[in-house]
Amino acid sequence: MGPFKVCGFDFKTVEEESAIIHLMKRLLDERSALLQFKETFLIIKCYPDVGYPKIASWNLEENSECCSWDGIKCNEDTGSVIKLDLRLSCLKGSINSSSTLFNLVHLQWFCLAYNDFSYSQIPYAVKNRSKLSYLDLSRCKFSGQIPSEMLELSRLESLDLSDFGGMLQLQQPGLRSLVDKLTKLKRLDLSWVNISSSIPNSLGNLSSLTDLSLIHCQLQGVIPSSLGNLFKLASLDISSNHFLGDLPISIGNLGNLQYLSVSSCQFSDQVQSSLSNLTHLKSLDLSDSKISGHNSDSLSWLPKLTKLTDLYLDNSNLVEKREDQSSESITFAFDWKIVLTGFVSGLIVGVILGNEYFTKIVEWFATNNLGWQLKTAIKRKTWGHIN
Repeated sequence: MGPFKVCGFDFKTVEEESAIIHLMKRLLDERSALLQFKETFLIIKCYPDVGYPKIASWNLEENSECCSWDGIKCNEDTGSVIKLDLRLSCLKGSINSSSTLFNLVHLQWFCLAYNDFSYSQIPYAVKNRSKLSYLDLSRCKFSGQIPSEMLELSRLESLDLSDFGGMLQLQQPGLRSLVDKLTKLKRLDLSWVNISSSIPNSLGNLSSLTDLSLIHCQLQGVIPSSLGNLFKLASLDISSNHFLGDLPISIGNLGNLQYLSVSSCQFSDQVQSSLSNLTHLKSLDLSDSKISGHNSDSLSWLPKLTKLTDLYLDNSNLVEKREDQSSESITFAFDWKIVLTGFVSGLIVGVILGNEYFTKIVEWFATNNLGWQLKTAIKRKTWGHIN
């Protein structure tokens, strides 16, 4: 038998003809599965200048090689489809476990983000993708309980189920089950998924996590100190939840953290004592918080964050507006000398001992309680009062 090509893969004669036939059938089945999936969805208006209908290129007339179709990548040795990237593909329609997409059993990378699945449920057949290491179903307009079968994807390293609609739930099973079963996760985003529970202690066992986002998840209770065991974390966003007490002191163990947002969590002013160890921090969001700056030591940790470029303080107790102030001036609840002394490696140089101008500003996002941004030169500084 001479060489032949199917889906971009060249086959040569082998001893067992049946093995070739089996392989050909599987690859043809994968191509057929993709074409059938294409027929089940409408193509709608895309995000301007961002998305485009990738599946429009899926046709046999122009190109029978499915591995060269938009959004598809195949294994160079076997020819099997291993990556499907359909983000921003302008798709609209419901999806269920009978979808032919779930016949692609060799998928390792699967992304359907920013499409419209009409508030259908995430299909339980997702468990058939046992080789998946990357799964992104974000902004897809899914609804209902996240299927327990998804927790069988034990090879997952990246999982994104975030959405702005708040229609997804992770309750039975809950966050504890997910954390206990998906132990290889490096990136987890469940923002706007209704979890309605506390953060389990076992979260600290996800030692490979580099990015964790749990925005507006209806999380409750005290944050466990085990959070400080996530030494590889570079980004942490737990904003807009209903936590009790303080941010744990153990957060100071997260020496690799570059982005931290705890806005709208109503932590008390104990939060700052452990932040001084986060010397790699570039962005810090303390907005809508109870953190106070009315004592002399309350912000003594801030100058230690020498890599900080973004600081958000809107609606926090660190900034206030005097009743007799005009809307064009701002009063900070701390002395600039305390805050800025030591900011010499990237944020601000020159604001000490009453300097009347900034000699260097890389970026300064200190947003006051009126929502303004202080990003340019400040004309005059008088003991925390800025005109």
